[in-house]
Amino acid sequence: IAYETWEAYVRIEETVTNRFADILVGLAGFIPAFFLLAPLLGRNQLVLSFAVILVADIVMSIFGWRASQKAAELQKRMHQRYVMQRELLAKQQKRLKERFRR
Repeated sequence: IAYETWEAYVRIEETVTNRFADILVGLAGFIPAFFLLAPLLGRNQLVLSFAVILVADIVMSIFGWRASQKAAELQKRMHQRYVMQRELLAKQQKRLKERFRR
């Protein structure tokens, strides 16, 4: 939930459905682990497990964030290319129309 809040804060664009799905999937994994697995572990094992999972989550979040930034940049470049090609086609179409009018 904290990560989804952070995503909204740094303005990572996601649909509302995706945000809720991320939260529900996270809770679906947390609840069984907390109520079924945690009681079986000792305090040290529980803290170690939490630390390992937290570090893994942070690393995967960083990779995911970097990938989203790259995707946004790629989308921006592709849109710029599209606009340039569209303008070029419009100019070519205008020239062809002028040739056929003669």
